[in-house]
Amino acid sequence: MKREIFTAYNDKAHAFVESGKLKTVSYGNFQATGVRVIENSRQGFVSAIGSADIEKLTQMAREIAQTSPKDPFLDMGRPGRYPDITGIYDETIDKIDMVKTAADLAKGFLELAQETDSRISIDSLMVDIEKTEISVENTEGVSVSEKRTAFSMVISGMAIEGDEVSSFDYISVEDVGYENFISRVKNETRAFVRRLVKTLHPRKAPSYKGIILLSPRAVEDIIIDFITYHASGLRVVRNASMWKDSIGKQIASSKLTIIDNPLVDGSPYATAFDREGTPTSLTPIISKGTLENFFLNAYASKYLGMVNTGHASGGYSSVPGVAPHCLKIDSTSRLDDMIKSIDRAILLERFSGNINYQTGMVSGVAKNSFFIENGEIAYGITDTMVSFSVLDILNGIVDISKDIQMLDTGPMPYILAEGAEIIGG
Repeated sequence: MKREIFTAYNDKAHAFVESGKLKTVSYGNFQATGVRVIENSRQGFVSAIGSADIEKLTQMAREIAQTSPKDPFLDMGRPGRYPDITGIYDETIDKIDMVKTAADLAKGFLELAQETDSRISIDSLMVDIEKTEISVENTEGVSVSEKRTAFSMVISGMAIEGDEVSSFDYISVEDVGYENFISRVKNETRAFVRRLVKTLHPRKAPSYKGIILLSPRAVEDIIIDFITYHASGLRVVRNASMWKDSIGKQIASSKLTIIDNPLVDGSPYATAFDREGTPTSLTPIISKGTLENFFLNAYASKYLGMVNTGHASGGYSSVPGVAPHCLKIDSTSRLDDMIKSIDRAILLERFSGNINYQTGMVSGVAKNSFFIENGEIAYGITDTMVSFSVLDILNGIVDISKDIQMLDTGPMPYILAEGAEIIGG
């Protein structure tokens, strides 16, 4: 029998602002455990919150395994050379009152947004301060643990001027370091407010076919999600990836290079091991348009006969999946220079509509977006439809910005590409 024990400990302070007022402040902590067993090529998994009786959970998982289907490719992580990751636990958290600090930061960030421009109306704002420790142990020799801190904020709202109301928008900011978090929130909140105000008095964009400038959020929500969907080793195993036979083949413009890098000290994405305790490493995903690797966990790597890339994802409450750690896209140009090169195009900030990840077809409405004309951002747009194939965008990349935003899957750039159809006025 193979057994894996995943344990998580968390302390968290939370402050919530609604309609311009601090509504709730709370604190909580928990311990949770997930036990997974593989016995006779059958898998069982069970999880529990609170102090856990490991032997009891193991027995329950074994009973579940007896009713599960056989699968000879079921496997667990293996130990190896673990990278030395530093700077992901800020000891400031042990010196502050987490609850009071969360409340003070929430009120301060609210005031910052309101002072940046009086036309901003904040719908909600949340601040979380937390420290977490996770550990993974298994019968294959894995025994690793990692402590980290997280300071995060989510703010949402709109701009109002007279009877004019902008579209709703939001941003989130997260960092492992307290001082860096505060600095980033200040900068990104001011940028958020100014961007919202610029969307007041929007117009329809003219209809055209051609280039589109994707914001970092649009890049992550559309392009990166599509790439991670089809580069998922588990989807390759299930015959659900269009790239299942594409390792070593060209799938995008030669201007696109993406690596997964969880090894940057002090990064909110940094980690020495994945959900199964497999060591992480620098992994090329796409090199000059050529697909280099899938995201693999122990199961997918065994099934496909490939080296485990250390991309098992998840936590105490489920069996491992696969996901990237921190995707970095190679860039070439300054955003200002990219915009100056554009005769006319839309800057797609946010998108509401349908993304078919199986085919890559995208269609919907541009939100909080802008029209670029004669090398300048001219005005905010409304009632403007956008459609394109992600495959066309991947192969039609014109330029990639050095300017980035730190988002959920890593530092995301702006991407300028051919292949969009815009339907406006």
